[in-house]
Amino acid sequence: MVQADLYKNLPTSDGLPDSDDTPVDDEDQNLLPNYLLFIYNPKYWGCDKHQPFEVYKLIGGKYHLQRGEPYWMSEVGLAIGRAQGLLGGEICEVLTWFDTEGNRYPSAEEKALAFEAQAQAYQSQAQQERQTRLGAIQPLHQRGLSTAEIAAILSLSVDEVEQAIRPDKE
Repeated sequence: MVQADLYKNLPTSDGLPDSDDTPVDDEDQNLLPNYLLFIYNPKYWGCDKHQPFEVYKLIGGKYHLQRGEPYWMSEVGLAIGRAQGLLGGEICEVLTWFDTEGNRYPSAEEKALAFEAQAQAYQSQAQQERQTRLGAIQPLHQRGLSTAEIAAILSLSVDEVEQAIRPDKE
């Protein structure tokens, strides 16, 4: 099983912006937790009479259990709930954010994988297009076009065209 160090990319307190010598981390993020209380208990929820994920909202000085998942928080314009996601290289249940239409926001790890897959697809497509252009050199040469004309038409260098016409030339 792959073990992930989930805390290795977190900033130190020195790396956080601050105002009045108090890190922002200690100021603004307290608003939501003081207003809403989240309980995420995915493994033991059957033992303690709680659901795997519960949201409590502070109303009149008391926390009240809220229904629905993902739970919409108009105060921040997001919903929070459970979903299958990638964490530490493994697919598992994660606590995650959702947009107004219920679409889950991907984690940084999922975004990186999607970006990598997209980059590989672009690279593959570029290689295919290049092979197609290289394959067109001989037919154009046989029609009597010069290496410079072929290079211009196919967006290749004259050297690439000459190499394809005379592969033994180095």
